[in-house]
Amino acid sequence: MPAPFVRLLVNLAASSATVVGKAFVDAYKQASAEGGVVSSVKRMPLKEAWQILGVAEDAPKEDVEKTYQRMFDANNPEKGGSFYVQSKIFRAKEAIERAQQNKA
Repeated sequence: MPAPFVRLLVNLAASSATVVGKAFVDAYKQASAEGGVVSSVKRMPLKEAWQILGVAEDAPKEDVEKTYQRMFDANNPEKGGSFYVQSKIFRAKEAIERAQQNKA
């Protein structure tokens, strides 16, 4: 008696896996068609980056670097700072540098 029940469960699991697999492939194809590259990395908006570092949009690279270094060091977790804030500062500098490279 258990054999038909086990067979039913195996068939159900196999068909569920097929459906989920097809849905995943379809979602991947759609995402890559709409956005080009499928990535889990989210980039910080440039406006947010300027606000975090507190520098003007037309600030020279040297000012951005100096401000970044001061803020990054001040938020060092080993000195009682916040890793979260430090990572936001790093991502802000990264976004600003990427925008400056794209301008050049």
